Amino acid sequence: MTATLTDPPPASPPRPRRPRPGLLWAVLVIAAGAVLALGGTPTAPPVVPLAHGVAIDPGTGTVYQADPRHDVVRVYTRTATGMREVGQVRTGARPVSVAVDPTTHQAYSANEGGRSVTTIAPSGADGYAATRTTPLAFAPTIVGVGRDGVVHAAPRVATASKPARPPKPTPGRPATQPLPAPFSAFGAASFTPKDFVVTYGPNFFRLTDATHNIEFCAGVCHGVAVGRAGVNEGRGGTGYCIGYCTDVASGADGPRVNELNGTSGGRGGTGYCLGVCTNVANGGRGGPLDGEAFGETSTGGRGGDGGTAWCYGTCAGVAAGGAGGSVTVHGHDGTDAVSDRDGRDAVAVGGTGGNGGTAHTATGTAQGVGGRGGDATAIGGAGSVGSGRPGSPPDARDGGHGGAAQATGGQGGQGRQTGAPGSATATGGRGGDGATPIAGGGRGGDGGDASARGTDGRATGGDGGNGADSILGAAGDGGDGGNAASSGAATGGDGGDGGPGAADGTGSNGAGGDGGDASSESGQHAGGHGGDGGSNGGASPDGTDGADGSDGREP
Repeated sequence: MTATLTDPPPASPPRPRRPRPGLLWAVLVIAAGAVLALGGTPTAPPVVPLAHGVAIDPGTGTVYQADPRHDVVRVYTRTATGMREVGQVRTGARPVSVAVDPTTHQAYSANEGGRSVTTIAPSGADGYAATRTTPLAFAPTIVGVGRDGVVHAAPRVATASKPARPPKPTPGRPATQPLPAPFSAFGAASFTPKDFVVTYGPNFFRLTDATHNIEFCAGVCHGVAVGRAGVNEGRGGTGYCIGYCTDVASGADGPRVNELNGTSGGRGGTGYCLGVCTNVANGGRGGPLDGEAFGETSTGGRGGDGGTAWCYGTCAGVAAGGAGGSVTVHGHDGTDAVSDRDGRDAVAVGGTGGNGGTAHTATGTAQGVGGRGGDATAIGGAGSVGSGRPGSPPDARDGGHGGAAQATGGQGGQGRQTGAPGSATATGGRGGDGATPIAGGGRGGDGGDASARGTDGRATGGDGGNGADSILGAAGDGGDGGNAASSGAATGGDGGDGGPGAADGTGSNGAGGDGGDASSESGQHAGGHGGDGGSNGGASPDGTDGADGSDGREP
């Protein structure tokens, strides 16, 4: 049995599409299984008994809560610090549910004891009053507003003529009970009330089943059924929230690591939210990575995919893919050992963004946006300084070469809107300076090349090391600067300076190193400067300074 109540139509534009009352009612019944004490910080459970209805006007943020013990509907408005009660509207006996028409801003209570429906409307600057109470031929427990603005009421959901067979109990845990039709229509799962722990806090009321990560919250709620790193792959749980809600059923962020590959973010769970909702069933951010590289590729964690979000009211950030993890790697610097003088290469790839999930809102169903790709930063290892120790091999006097750096921003995830790729920054390692043994100066090491691909790419070639002075014989030449290539700005490394020759005229001055070349897809490039040739070598055989290095080339 149902009844239809018709109020005079307001003089307003056509109403936008809104979700079916059955869906809204399912959220109300599930998430508002207990009355909230909104406003203060309770020191004990609220005096108000358990109720069955809370509704929010998404346009004004006003909260209506049915109070069946006192035969009133309590009205709350938002303040800078939370919610405060602004009025109590007398209704028929035992109101058990409430619904709001977001267009007219009128609320309706189903009065089970009074067999009636009460209409509540704003009155004055900050007041609310009952404008009419409509008697019915049955005891209503459900009230809703149709797309056409007509108010519908219905009695308690009847059980099926042939009820489903209950599930077999699990040892040590009571069997769950099948939910009535409105619950299953909304996609909710069965649950066992004994599994839940009740928590009262400032402006919220929460029931938590930590074992299965199911959580209900009403009021001002944050972090409802979010995923936990290391548990079920960080996947978000099942969260129900009414009020002002942030982070409902979102996947966990991947933890920071210093290994080759970052950890993935958790997938978003299933989030139901009615009111002002932000970040519902979003995927977690991929784990960032920060460490030392020995030439291998280091990749940030992948962002978690978005889950499934049901959101009615004012919604932002629903079922979005998580951002890819960022990466910062430093190539291992060269050492004094002859076989380990060169800096190691650094290769960084930002994590891929997660794909968008499924978002159900008052305007329809759509895929969530893809997550942004992770940023990548690569710094090549520096070459070591040459060895000037007596007895060292001749080539040990040369400085080690700088390691190359390659950075690639992570790809954005797929979705209603593809996520942007991550940024990339690459800096080649500096070449080591040559050493000054007794005979002949060591050559400076070449700077490492740099390559960056991504949003706002920046590549800088490593500077060449300086050539060493000479006590006997020729001075060392400066090392060449590293080349740079980028999707954004590119700067070639500067060449190292040549060293001065021996003062007794037995050796020539060193030549400066060439600057590194630069190439940029965006046209922002600058070649490196050539190093200065050595001079002041005294009576060198040809009496000339060392040649200056050439500047790097640009397209």
